Amino acid sequence: EVGLAQFDLSTGELDLGSVPTMATALGELARVQPREILVGGSLPESSLAEAAAALRQTLPSALVSLDPPLEPADVELAAPDASAQRAHLEVARAAAARAVRFARACNPTSNVAPQRLVRWELSDTLLIDPTAQAHLELVVSASGDARLTLLHAIDATMTAGGSRLMRRRLLAPLKEVAAIRRRLDMVELFVIHSAL
Repeated sequence: EVGLAQFDLSTGELDLGSVPTMATALGELARVQPREILVGGSLPESSLAEAAAALRQTLPSALVSLDPPLEPADVELAAPDASAQRAHLEVARAAAARAVRFARACNPTSNVAPQRLVRWELSDTLLIDPTAQAHLELVVSASGDARLTLLHAIDATMTAGGSRLMRRRLLAPLKEVAAIRRRLDMVELFVIHSAL
């Protein structure tokens, strides 16, 4: 199992989950396009360095760093045991702890804490393969002009975090009708009450 976590400082949302293989993790990270990636865990250092090299090759614009070992307190502080709500695997909690520890180190004068834990489940979304993304020109056009993509046409977000979220949701749309309706209800709320 490979733990994955992404921490959006603008919303305080901490997504955490796991995937069965490193290849699946590489695919998911290529879709998400993070700016920083932390690599760590209980593997031998040579295996961690190999994973970091694969990440650098897959995501050349991302800063990939080997992360020092975690203390148990780091894990508990970043991602408390949520067994009352839903169980998060230890590898997912460790990945979340690394993300929060990194965010706190980058923002030492701020009280950085996750506001909401979200289970990162690949099965909840439709994964659009790179060939289909290219043909649909979702985020990259055939000419390379970003203005000719669907993302550019619909992205009216005001922040970088909002733009990243829009991109992530466009590349991995929800599959469950109930979840789609909840998301549309949230959009409707902001359309009706635009002053929010």
